[in-house]
Amino acid sequence: MFQVTDIDIYSPLNLIRKAPQILIDKNTTYPIEYHLFFAIFGQNQLLNQYCVWKRIYLDCAIASLLALVLAWYFYKQMMLESEGTPTMEKIASYVRQGAMSYLKQQYKVVGLVFLGLVILFSIMAYGFNLQNPWVPIAFLTGGFFSGLSGFLGMKTATYASARTANAAQHSLNKGLRVAFRSGAVMGLVVVGLGLLDISFWYILLDYCIPTDALNPSAKLCVITTTMLTFGMGASTQALFARVGGGIYTKAADVGADLVGKVEAGIPEDDPAIPQPLPIMWETM
Repeated sequence: MFQVTDIDIYSPLNLIRKAPQILIDKNTTYPIEYHLFFAIFGQNQLLNQYCVWKRIYLDCAIASLLALVLAWYFYKQMMLESEGTPTMEKIASYVRQGAMSYLKQQYKVVGLVFLGLVILFSIMAYGFNLQNPWVPIAFLTGGFFSGLSGFLGMKTATYASARTANAAQHSLNKGLRVAFRSGAVMGLVVVGLGLLDISFWYILLDYCIPTDALNPSAKLCVITTTMLTFGMGASTQALFARVGGGIYTKAADVGADLVGKVEAGIPEDDPAIPQPLPIMWETM
């Protein structure tokens, strides 16, 4: 039988972590603090099939959708700003074309890596039964959403660079507003897509895996491993983006300095030389 200690009463983290154990053991005796904790989430009783976890992940899914809507709003507000002079628009288009060319090439290579890993996980899951059958799909969706976040962030950053510079010519407040909103798009997209996918997996698996077919602890184990696999897929894609992006940024930086020095006679690291977007790569 699951035992409740006096120390557990004063730790909200322990309450959340041990909630599934309490729900599993119908003979558990627990203090009034546990009743109060579950009442906060709108439940009147503990012995309900993972009711608290369902409520938490439904709230997370709603919050992720709100984050994506806010990111879309910031993106639209940024796109309403002017890119400035025709020369600024021309330079911004070159930067945008180079960044997208790199991203396209990188995703080709990463796609081959993910294809190999998905085949490996599929053999382990369907051939040798070493993994649950949801693992390959979760790994693939994690990588997809991570790559989608990188694409949307790159697109936003390349459109925002010239608009931020042009807005700063009018006032620092306007330039800060454009820069902050365009930067917030990347952060909100990463958090929104990650939270949406992990909430989706919990809700889907909790619905698809029958409770009477598996004991509750085994069901929770399948859900946990699948959600961890989603995180592994997202981290794998982010690893390639970070390392490859750093190499691309440095190559573009050196190339811009060389072209400016040789063709135009501009000193190295001069502000007149168009620079790549190093901040963008640090956030991917």
